[in-house]
Amino acid sequence: MNWKTCIKNVLPWLPFVTTDRYHIVELRRTQCHTVTETNISTCYRKALCETDFLDITDAFPEELNRTEITDRIKKRFQDEIPCFVARNKVTNELIGAVWLNPQGHSFLQEHAAQPVYWVTNLFIRSKFQGNGMGKQLLIVAVQTLFQETRCEAVLSQIHIKRISSLQIHAHAGFQIIGEYRESHIGNYWFGEFKRIINHKMQ
Repeated sequence: MNWKTCIKNVLPWLPFVTTDRYHIVELRRTQCHTVTETNISTCYRKALCETDFLDITDAFPEELNRTEITDRIKKRFQDEIPCFVARNKVTNELIGAVWLNPQGHSFLQEHAAQPVYWVTNLFIRSKFQGNGMGKQLLIVAVQTLFQETRCEAVLSQIHIKRISSLQIHAHAGFQIIGEYRESHIGNYWFGEFKRIINHKMQ
């Protein structure tokens, strides 16, 4: 056992180390669901649209750092990270949004040679939650991405306590492929991925 393995085994048990656990879920192009009718109007954005930008930043909870959120979202548009915006078909009111980011984690080496995108900040405004909007938005976003790019798989990192988010991904066809553990010591962190074979999501 080398020193790196020793650190991996000891870190989670140290009292000053915090460890978070995440499900890693995947949807491959060949497994993608399709939808023909939805209750939402979905726009695929790569360039910054002022109306979408203002509505999205206003929709984030007030307790979050609004300046940090605004800067982060603005940079995503500047980097042309695909954004999918869902609006009410009748009122045009913002329902939610999701980014599919080509810049993800490097611990899944098998995907290094093929285009892979990561689900980033899938959110549905609280007044629209519970009506399947998250599932519809995610399916349409992934379906559009597969049509517009050479992407072969979409992955998502979901905190193990976020059951509702896991269910949305499951209903959209995603499958758990592993667990990622991230240990933090101050500003430093250490991650480890463990693959899970044939895990069925409910």
